[in-house]
Amino acid sequence: MDSKELVSKGRTCFDNREFELAYMLFQEAILLDHNGYAYYGLGRMYYYGNYVRKDRHRAFELYETADEMGADIPSAEYIFMGDKRKVGEYLEKDEDMALKWYKRATERGEEFGYECMGDIYFAGGDYEKAFECFSSVSSGSACAKYHLGYMYEKGLCVEQDLDKAVEYYNSVVLNAGRYERMDDHYALAKQRLAELGVDIVKRSIRTKYSRS
Repeated sequence: MDSKELVSKGRTCFDNREFELAYMLFQEAILLDHNGYAYYGLGRMYYYGNYVRKDRHRAFELYETADEMGADIPSAEYIFMGDKRKVGEYLEKDEDMALKWYKRATERGEEFGYECMGDIYFAGGDYEKAFECFSSVSSGSACAKYHLGYMYEKGLCVEQDLDKAVEYYNSVVLNAGRYERMDDHYALAKQRLAELGVDIVKRSIRTKYSRS
């Protein structure tokens, strides 16, 4: 069997909880031609402790090797890898690596990667890149809208525009469902609106900054 066949069989064994055989097949595929997905498959086994002793440091090393070998890793895994690199969990803290994994996620259509990148750039004071990232979140998450509102309010890399700031903050508050209200950005947006003197009434706003 070639490495692709070995990996395919290994994935089937993994799904069927035949972990010992899956481990052997992934190892064989790596020895044959360093198949990228085989590294990812082994990484999953180390992460969950399937057949091997749980070792999440080793798991993330294997995930990163899998990417280097061109494996088609699910976008959610790249977000996960970025999160761990961002805070230094299991591997050394490295924001550049975190940005790399978040960007990989966006390349696979995961918009949340832009939000994660924006958080790093914003915290680091690179407001231009932060603005670009948050503006790329077409779904309009509470995090992205709050940060865009704040940047317009304070004039960070954009011309100060309090009307736009209020619009973004208001969108966070008025469009929040049950779960969104547990998001920190919901509370922050409400706080900014209160400090800007905004009166929210029946999904409309009145503020001293509004244009006539």
